[in-house]
Amino acid sequence: GALQLNGTARGAVRDLDVKGHVQAENVEFALGTTDVSMDSMTGDAEYSPDGGVAISDSTIRRGSAVLHAEGSLVPHREVSKRGVASYVWDSGMAVNASVELADGAVADVLQIAGQQGVPVTGTIELNAHVTGTLDNMSGGGHVSLTGGVAYGEPYDSAGADLVAQGRDIEANNVV
Repeated sequence: GALQLNGTARGAVRDLDVKGHVQAENVEFALGTTDVSMDSMTGDAEYSPDGGVAISDSTIRRGSAVLHAEGSLVPHREVSKRGVASYVWDSGMAVNASVELADGAVADVLQIAGQQGVPVTGTIELNAHVTGTLDNMSGGGHVSLTGGVAYGEPYDSAGADLVAQGRDIEANNVV
């Protein structure tokens, strides 16, 4: 595949502020033990040690799946006994994220997520938003599947409202 990054980096290494725009085509990479595949990806991002990571206007495409995502991950500030501030990247970081997907083939979405072996077909729609910290998120959304087969069983439609609280995600109003 091809990857193009246009951006700027300013400041001393320990305080580096990086901003940029990324475009990628036909990307495959390993994420842990999972292989991820994307036809294309675009997005704007910014990083700084105290401000964290912010992503806006990102679009990931695989086949018919077009996933839009934006959000931020911000480290929390700790001050030592000597009054020196540092920023900690752990489960106490602040998160604010949104995703939206309309009329994507389930197989394409599973390839984006690196889950090609899941025996589910059909069309998926998703919208979700979470805020809080990685340890204590709150948010919600909705997911729906139409016209497919799941684990050998055909289905016309399925849907659920999603609720994120703490580290748990619940599905309500499942139909």
